[in-house]
Amino acid sequence: MLNPNLWRVYEAEALIDSGSLRTALPADVVEHLGLRIRSQEIAQYAAGRQETVGLTKPVLIEI
Repeated sequence: MLNPNLWRVYEAEALIDSGSLRTALPADVVEHLGLRIRSQEIAQYAAGRQETVGLTKPVLIEI
């Protein structure tokens, strides 16, 4: 529904984890796309490591 002239694009190679519930983006990608951090949450990675991460609005990712 967004005017294609307003789309922000970032192209990259990535590793896909089909069992993931959410997508983690590096801070520089979030900045490039102009995403705003709306809240914080603790993320738990498959190896058991935990980290506080910022959450944004939903983002459409094309694979």
